[in-house]
Amino acid sequence: MGFREGVVITTSGMLTGGAAIPWAQAVLTEPDSALFLCGHQDEEAPGRALQELADADPGSPRRVHLRDDQGRLVNVDVAASVHTYNLSAHADSNGLRSIIDQVQPSAVMLVHGESGPQALFRSRLNAAGHAVADNRVPWDAETVIPDTRAARARHASRHHGRRRASS
Repeated sequence: MGFREGVVITTSGMLTGGAAIPWAQAVLTEPDSALFLCGHQDEEAPGRALQELADADPGSPRRVHLRDDQGRLVNVDVAASVHTYNLSAHADSNGLRSIIDQVQPSAVMLVHGESGPQALFRSRLNAAGHAVADNRVPWDAETVIPDTRAARARHASRHHGRRRASS
């Protein structure tokens, strides 16, 4: 039994490596699933080949070549629908918060970014009523373990008295 419900946003939007590859291999073979590519796709990237398949006749065989974790080419049959949307891989906290507000997920897990800004973002999400799962434990959709770490306040004297460079 594979991935059956939810949304995964992962790195390597061009499908050239990383966590996106095993997820794509699981999702692409499922006819009731969809894979959304975000942003630009280089001509040589597997993501571009997948985009081109999206417009192909769904009745004809569709296949994309991806690399496995050993770097070997793997042929993946594409039964899922494929779409492209414009989501920057560099969204700021306001952009991410907007998406979370629109999607209204039952829980969010923060897995990227520096600990300080991540803690502040987690605090903002909690204050807005969004459950944030603890990223130090494995994900379990049935039992979300909340991340209760508090964001540390910045020490005022740390920034006080610094001179700004003038140009």
